Amino acid sequence: MEERELIKFNEWWETGKVSEKNLEKYKRYLFQKILKFIPDRQVILITGLRRVGKTKLLYQ
Repeated sequence: MEERELIKFNEWWETGKVSEKNLEKYKRYLFQKILKFIPDRQVILITGLRRVGKTKLLYQ
Protein backbone atom coordinates (compact mmCIF):
# COMPACT_ATOMS: atom_id res chain seq x y z
CA MET A 1 0.00 0.00 0.00
CA GLU A 2 1.35 3.42 -0.91
CA GLU A 3 1.58 6.38 1.46
CA ARG A 4 -1.18 8.36 -0.28
CA GLU A 5 -3.54 5.43 0.22
CA LEU A 6 -2.68 5.26 3.92
CA ILE A 7 -3.29 9.00 4.31
CA LYS A 8 -6.75 8.56 2.77
CA PHE A 9 -7.68 6.29 5.69
CA ASN A 10 -5.63 8.17 8.31
CA GLU A 11 -6.15 11.85 7.55
CA TRP A 12 -4.46 12.95 10.81
CA TRP A 13 -1.13 11.88 9.29
CA GLU A 14 -1.44 14.81 6.91
CA THR A 15 -3.45 17.34 8.94
CA GLY A 16 -2.05 16.59 12.39
CA LYS A 17 -5.59 16.88 13.77
CA VAL A 18 -8.22 14.39 14.83
CA SER A 19 -11.47 14.78 12.90
CA GLU A 20 -14.63 15.70 14.79
CA LYS A 21 -16.23 12.36 13.90
CA ASN A 22 -13.57 10.60 15.99
CA LEU A 23 -14.09 12.74 19.09
CA GLU A 24 -16.72 11.54 21.54
CA LYS A 25 -18.67 13.81 23.86
CA TYR A 26 -18.80 11.16 26.57
CA LYS A 27 -15.95 9.27 28.19
CA ARG A 28 -15.79 5.51 27.85
CA TYR A 29 -15.84 3.27 30.92
CA LEU A 30 -12.14 2.40 30.61
CA PHE A 31 -11.06 6.04 30.37
CA GLN A 32 -11.01 6.57 34.16
CA LYS A 33 -9.17 3.28 34.71
CA ILE A 34 -6.48 4.24 32.21
CA LEU A 35 -6.02 7.69 33.79
CA LYS A 36 -4.85 6.00 37.01
CA PHE A 37 -1.76 4.64 35.23
CA ILE A 38 -0.61 7.87 33.60
CA PRO A 39 1.18 9.42 36.64
CA ASP A 40 3.19 6.19 37.04
CA ARG A 41 4.29 6.36 33.39
CA GLN A 42 2.99 2.84 32.82
CA VAL A 43 2.80 1.32 29.36
CA ILE A 44 -0.84 0.74 28.49
CA LEU A 45 -1.76 -1.81 25.85
CA ILE A 46 -5.25 -1.59 24.39
CA THR A 47 -6.33 -4.62 22.39
CA GLY A 48 -9.63 -5.72 20.97
CA LEU A 49 -11.67 -6.51 17.92
CA ARG A 50 -12.01 -4.07 15.06
CA ARG A 51 -14.45 -1.18 15.45
CA VAL A 52 -14.98 -1.50 19.21
CA GLY A 53 -13.63 1.97 20.12
CA LYS A 54 -9.90 1.57 20.80
CA THR A 55 -8.93 4.62 18.75
CA LYS A 56 -11.78 6.74 20.10
CA LEU A 57 -10.61 5.88 23.61
CA LEU A 58 -7.12 7.03 22.67
CA TYR A 59 -8.44 10.39 21.44
CA GLN A 60 -10.22 11.09 24.72
